[in-house]
Amino acid sequence: MSRRAIERTVPTGALFAALTLIGIALSPFLNATGLLGSCAFQARLAMPCPTCHTTRAFAALAHADVPGAFAIQPLFTAGALLLIVWGIADLVQWRAGRESPLANLIARHRRIMAILIPCAITANWVYLASR
Repeated sequence: MSRRAIERTVPTGALFAALTLIGIALSPFLNATGLLGSCAFQARLAMPCPTCHTTRAFAALAHADVPGAFAIQPLFTAGALLLIVWGIADLVQWRAGRESPLANLIARHRRIMAILIPCAITANWVYLASR
């Protein structure tokens, strides 16, 4: 890809990292005010959904409590931290005028990701349900 084409594209990782950081920054407010309400899945089935406690985990991240965030919601905490690292790497590559190697890596391993992601979600759900 030419430098001119790279300059015109928004780094995907940087966009996801920015959205993640906004979510982390807003989560203490959302958690304290209760604007999100309770989980409808948990209310109806008496068990947590795969994303339960994500706002609390992000609020812990906002207070730099990484171990606490992992204890509350391990999958989304790991995902948030990976998105932030990806965003930084994407910005560095973008500023240097190079394409991010992560985009090619993800494209090459799409089949493996299609297996690993559902397995990670299931393992996280089992962890949440067992607490």
